[in-house]
Amino acid sequence: MKSGHLVAVLPSCRIASSPVHTVWPKVRHLRSKTRSTIDALVAQLPAMLVE
Repeated sequence: MKSGHLVAVLPSCRIASSPVHTVWPKVRHLRSKTRSTIDALVAQLPAMLVE
């Protein structure tokens, strides 16, 4: 599709859920864009993983 939206190719195919891990460098201060990405994942990912 040219709209840029994702399309389910195999909607009846499901995979088993698994934990998601995030790894980043151990530094005193994270870059603001790294911190923003982590915050967005924490806020939005759980709702995306619910069937």
